[in-house]
Amino acid sequence: MTLGTPLTIFCLPKAFAGATGILQRNAIRSWMETCPVVDIILVGDDAGVAEVAREFGLRYIQDLERNRYGTPLLDGVFAVGQKAARYTWVAYVNADIILTSSFWRGFQSASRAPCLVIGRRWDLDVTDSIDFSDSEWECKLIQSAAARGRLHEPTGIDYLIFPRSYQHGMPPFAVGRPGWDNWFVYRAQSLCLPVVDASDVITVIHQNHGYLHHPGGLDAIWFGPEAEENRKLLGGAARVFTIEDADWKLSSRGWRKQAWSPGRVRRRLATLAVLGRLPAPMVAGLRLIARVESAVALLRGRLARLRRSGIGP
Repeated sequence: MTLGTPLTIFCLPKAFAGATGILQRNAIRSWMETCPVVDIILVGDDAGVAEVAREFGLRYIQDLERNRYGTPLLDGVFAVGQKAARYTWVAYVNADIILTSSFWRGFQSASRAPCLVIGRRWDLDVTDSIDFSDSEWECKLIQSAAARGRLHEPTGIDYLIFPRSYQHGMPPFAVGRPGWDNWFVYRAQSLCLPVVDASDVITVIHQNHGYLHHPGGLDAIWFGPEAEENRKLLGGAARVFTIEDADWKLSSRGWRKQAWSPGRVRRRLATLAVLGRLPAPMVAGLRLIARVESAVALLRGRLARLRRSGIGP
């Protein structure tokens, strides 16, 4: 019996301490349990990373470039992860993401041709170590996500599956700050690499956590100087491509084209403009329409406020 196409997973864990250590152990153990032929690489030099790699029998790469704030840079992580990968397909997975067996099945279905596979996650409060000796651990976790979890917005991307040979040329984004994952989707589109949304097939679970690892908390992560640098590297809000910008959807039968709707047509025209694949007059027309719609929305908002105050018609 064949076990399918093998996969290398690489990640950048935080220090294995306290609650973070529990969640990351849960995540990495789930990868080991659900992926039959997997090569896992832990990248980084934070406390406990080397020890956990030895404990689980995983590969460990200490080489890591950091910015002036001490934050790891993702271009180096992807470079060493892809270079060290043993298999022709790789995945970058955030170190707090629990994979289910649907991840492996979805990967096997999607990897028929070079592509970028992404998908939405479920957010769930997990506080304890998962008992992987319980044969029902996966079923119980999926049931908990359905009952108590929340499907995250399509802007957040926590796993990326792609060919090891893919030369994306990632800029030096700071990890854990906004924009880099959206850039990855934009870049694939700009290089004509098919982007496949596996949300309907693959279930992954993000274990909710705090932001005590950063002294400034969530505000500093999203609005601090590193976040601003990431946004500059991204190249502007127009390049914030999301899971909804995927060309294809993954089903049990493989790839299928995204269904069209008025909203999707509008969004596709906008992304084609960003990618430089529309004639200049059409781009100018789209910008004019956007300005008119913005002005109309502003006027409607003002009229609504006037009506509420009893002044308007």
